[in-house]
Amino acid sequence: MASDNPAPAPTGFAALVAVANGEAEGIRALSSEAIQKRLENYDKNYPYSIGLFIVIISLTVMVLIVLLLRWWLSWRYHGRLILEDWLMLPAAVFLCGLTANTTFGIATAGLGKHIWQMTYEETVRVLPVLYVHMPAYIISTFFTQMSILACAHRIVGHASCPWLRWLVRLGFWHWVIWLPTTLSVFLTQCLPIQSNYTLSMRFDPNTKCKSYIPVYVIVATVHVIVDFAILAVPIYLVLKLRLPIRKKIAALALSSLGFLAASCSIFRAAFAVLYSRSADITFIASWIAISSHLEISLAIIASSLPRLRQRFSLRASTAMVALSDNTPSKQQQAVNPHLKSATKHDSHRSGVGNHFDRESQLSGESEKKLNNENDIGLAI
Repeated sequence: MASDNPAPAPTGFAALVAVANGEAEGIRALSSEAIQKRLENYDKNYPYSIGLFIVIISLTVMVLIVLLLRWWLSWRYHGRLILEDWLMLPAAVFLCGLTANTTFGIATAGLGKHIWQMTYEETVRVLPVLYVHMPAYIISTFFTQMSILACAHRIVGHASCPWLRWLVRLGFWHWVIWLPTTLSVFLTQCLPIQSNYTLSMRFDPNTKCKSYIPVYVIVATVHVIVDFAILAVPIYLVLKLRLPIRKKIAALALSSLGFLAASCSIFRAAFAVLYSRSADITFIASWIAISSHLEISLAIIASSLPRLRQRFSLRASTAMVALSDNTPSKQQQAVNPHLKSATKHDSHRSGVGNHFDRESQLSGESEKKLNNENDIGLAI
């Protein structure tokens, strides 16, 4: 029976010893070797992982650059942002929040260090960092996947495959149910709620934390299955297209980039299970953070690259047509340079105009084919 007047929570070195002995609810006791390391290195201040810090910042900067280009090109060619572009906005906002939380944890809360290398101040700060990570990751992933599904729904609307439409709708419902379910489960892992991010409350006998290893496994498994099912949609559509081999290979390569993000979700799930079973939570949590950032970043980049390739290809094609129309050939410059009558000048202008009309018509047909090819890649 829990005491109505519990003893004051330990602080400083006493708190570290209590954590090492497994007296903090929800934190496993350290092994005897780890406890010995904890006692021997109490006064030593270990530096934070600068490599992990750089990786997280670099990934976020790359994502923001890609998204800015995507939004700019979409606005330039459509005069507005379409639905999948708008859905990437909250995904980017929460990714930036996730980045700020992770970098703060690395620099000031000991994220990436082994548990026996943590100071008392870092141990106090790391619990809020671990707690904030989950909702930021879940919400950013949700909007990223909804953007991908919105694009996939737009593409399969032109395909004569009803089962593809049902697959995309199933993906929508999965994420709509997944968001509130995972948030409610993980945010209430320890009760009362404050004990999730307050070290002193972990020593309160009234605090109870649940083990969610089965939940981790089930959620991660369903997550991965749905991801790979949606990723199969653009692959299937590309294989059905009548395209030159080179273009088909390029489209398949772009469509396959999303499998890298799905693979990161598998690694993240494995680290999450290991996190639930290990006492070295601060070190394993850093690998969960890396996997989370890689998963979201690669998903955003993979879904944006086909759009960028499409638009830049159209700009290059337009520029080449304009250049070929405005540059006179050497034969035209060499033949009768002294004859510049108005009749021939008008005839030349008429020929150039007809040539430009033919080139514009061909360019429009090529652009339509290019749009069809690259829109399929957007479903990754």
